[in-house]
Amino acid sequence: MGFPALVHWLLKLAKNRRLQADLPFTPVRGFGHVQVFFVLQVCQLDTLATILPLTLLIVACIQDLRSREIADWIPLTLLIGALGAFALNLLDLTMWQLLSGVVIGFSIALPFAWTSGLGGGDLKLVAALGAWLGPVALICVLFWVAISGMVLALLYWLKGSDDFPYVPAIAIGFAVFLCWPEGVLVILEFLRS
Repeated sequence: MGFPALVHWLLKLAKNRRLQADLPFTPVRGFGHVQVFFVLQVCQLDTLATILPLTLLIVACIQDLRSREIADWIPLTLLIGALGAFALNLLDLTMWQLLSGVVIGFSIALPFAWTSGLGGGDLKLVAALGAWLGPVALICVLFWVAISGMVLALLYWLKGSDDFPYVPAIAIGFAVFLCWPEGVLVILEFLRS
């Protein structure tokens, strides 16, 4: 199952009435005759709940660019911060979404860590980011992470290096998603038409 098929499957799953109340989606219409069923409502995140992950991703980028290491306190702080934001009702997620975001983030990044495509810090960072976003938003973020990672890989390859820090790609993917939360759905609808 490819990435677009996975996102499409998750969106179809979200249309199920039993899960619709648990997922952060709003039905909308868009783009003339094209029907977009759901747009992620990430804009509902409290500003304070967005500042912590962005700040920690920037710190992780600096560390990864300097030493190719990510301190363990960064993903741990991200995870504890997500639990705290959930407890303070700053995240529009259920506990199921928070936990499944961690599991899905870990599960998607684990094969890349096994094959040395990602480091252990990258794996922990993606899993902790899943706690902030939930499963569906995390998959959309990972779409942008993959695209930015591909561009960074190409740039490093042109410079003659086949090894590069991946946290900048994670941070760029997260930032693109915050700026354009419905972007993956727009691209999928465009590719379908």
